[in-house]
Parts: sequence; structure tokens; C-alpha cells
Amino acid sequence: MEFALTSEQLAVLDVADRVAARLAPGYVARDQAGEFAWDVAGILGEAGLLGLDVPEEAGGQGAGSLVAGMVIERLGSADSVAATLMIQAASAAKLLYTQAQDRSLVEEWVPRLLAGTAAVSLAFTERQSGSDLKNITTRAVRNSVGDWVVNGEKQSISVRGGQAVMLLAESAEGPVLLFVPVDSPGFVRTPTPSLGRTTSGRATLFLDDVVVPAGHIIGEVGGGLRKALASLSNSRLMVSMGLIGLGRGALEEAVEWVKERETFGKVLAERQGVAFPLVEHWTELEMCRLLCLQGLWKADAGQDYKVDSAMAKARVPESMSRLVHDCLITFGHTGYSLEHPVQLRLRDILGAELGEGPANIQKILLSRYLLGSNPG
Repeated sequence: MEFALTSEQLAVLDVADRVAARLAPGYVARDQAGEFAWDVAGILGEAGLLGLDVPEEAGGQGAGSLVAGMVIERLGSADSVAATLMIQAASAAKLLYTQAQDRSLVEEWVPRLLAGTAAVSLAFTERQSGSDLKNITTRAVRNSVGDWVVNGEKQSISVRGGQAVMLLAESAEGPVLLFVPVDSPGFVRTPTPSLGRTTSGRATLFLDDVVVPAGHIIGEVGGGLRKALASLSNSRLMVSMGLIGLGRGALEEAVEWVKERETFGKVLAERQGVAFPLVEHWTELEMCRLLCLQGLWKADAGQDYKVDSAMAKARVPESMSRLVHDCLITFGHTGYSLEHPVQLRLRDILGAELGEGPANIQKILLSRYLLGSNPG
């Protein structure tokens, strides 16, 4: 494996650093405002960061997964939602470009996604199914003219400000992944108040006889579940890189604090009980980062990276959650204040422990790879 970057790739990282520096001061204020972060999406679009891992022929930069992951890490250190918006935009754009049957969807939506003027949510989760996507109850039935009529409910949909969703439904012919604009008749979206990520937000979707044009299929009929699952392998690594950035931001803030904070005549950095946990978290962070970089390198090389992706999702959120929690304790009452970024980092990271398959789901997958078993 080779992680050395070209001058062009390093220039992209310089852009990401400047964008992160611009976003960081407003991280807490945006959370308190609670509005969807269209301003952040616009900044990312203007900087050309939303299409890094999207093919050039689709309007992206074609920079590859490794560079995109490194950029997401930098954005995550400044504002975790910025990393989320970049991941969502690239995932939706690539699915549309490679799998949309109606090519007018590509022409209409991909440029807007990459410019940060539109967002498309992924609607997989339901109350009874969670990570068990084979157990969904949302149904899509063909009508007399061949269009789809969809009924059901989806929960915990991220990026609640999006203008469309990619919705997984079951049909008589197997699972289908449908592209559904939110202004479709019978489509109702209600916000779901959440502990963190308020500028991205979550929502519940209700679909009552929503008519979806026949060509608004992502992939082939009966292959919707496979397309949905395939899209998650790459995004799990990207999400993990964003969390590593989030953890690094908290660690850097804590390091500066313990260098200056004095108690009982000594700065905190000189106390083993403070210094050693920070060193341990730093070491864990770097190991997690190398695991993710390995997976992203494999993705660019056309190699199978499913195991790396599952390992990352099983380990990184939990590790970074512990890191940020300990950083908050290091700050004491200062970190517990809603004005301090470390408390927001902790709230934001908790949702990532749940999304895209929590740790135990990933461990089941890894047990299949390693042992050939399916532990219950």
C-alpha cells in the first residue's frame, strides 16, 4: 500500500484545511440554531469538495476514495455535519450516475448535488427492521400504466432538508430502490428531534399511495437491496474517517487545555492521570485511521474492502466516542457547557454508533468472514 499523495491531491487537502478553518468557529452556533445546514453545503460545493469521489464524466473530480476520506477527516474535525453532507452528496450522485434507469434524473440532480444546492436522503430504516433490510414492510406495487405505487413508513432518515429520497421498498418482483421527490402527492415528512446532528437532522417519512414513475428505479428491479448494501460499504469507511476527524478535533482541544490549565500548582499535562489517557486515545486514533486508509486504498485499487469497512464501523465509532467522552471529562464543567464544542462532538458521535449498522451487526459480518459462522 502507498499513501503518498501527488501535488494535485495535496492541493485538495489544502483546500479542505481552509474550508475546515472557515467552518469550525460556527460549529456550536449552527447547532443551536437548529436549521438545515444549507450554508455549509454551499461552502463545500463552491470549494469543489462534494464530488471528489464522483467520476469526472459525471461532473465530479474523480480524485478517488483515499483523498475523499482524508478530506472528510479534515471536515469532521471542524463540523461533523459537513462530513455527513459530503458523504451523502457523493453517495447519491454515484448511485444516480451509475444506476439510474431514467437518465434525466442524472442530468437534473447530480449537478445540484455537487453544487450543494440539493440533497438526497437514503430511506432504508423502518421501526421493526433497523439493520435487517430484508424485513422491510414498505411496499411498491405496479399500477395499470407501469408506475410504482408506494405505501409505508421510514424512520431515522438523515439529511432531513433533502428534496428527494432514495427509498428501499419490497415489490412482488423483489426489492426495489426508488428515487422519490419529497413533493410527490401522498409523501409526508416530519422532523424527528434528536440528541445531535441537528443541522443535518432526522425525519420520519409517511407514504400513502405515492406514485413513482416507472423509470425512477436505481438499479434493476429485484436488485434494490444489493445496490443499497453495496452503497454502504464505502460510506462506512467515509463515516469512520469523519469520526476520526471529530475525535482528533476533540483531542487537539483537550491537549491545548491541559497545557494551560493549572490545578494545585501544576498544569494538568504534568499529571499522569490526565496525560496517559490522552496518549492512549491518540494511539487508538492513529490505529483506527490506518485501518480506514487501508480500506480506502483497496477501494481505489479495485480490491475487496468489505472486511476493512466492517472492522472500521465496528471499532471507530466506539473508540472515538470514548475519546470524546474522556476529553469532555478533562475539560470538567467547561466542557459540559452547551457553549463548548466538545459536548456537541459527543452528541454528534452517538448517532454514528447507530447508523449504517451498529458494532454488533458488523461483528456478525466479520464472524462470517473469519469463522464461517453466524453467532446469535
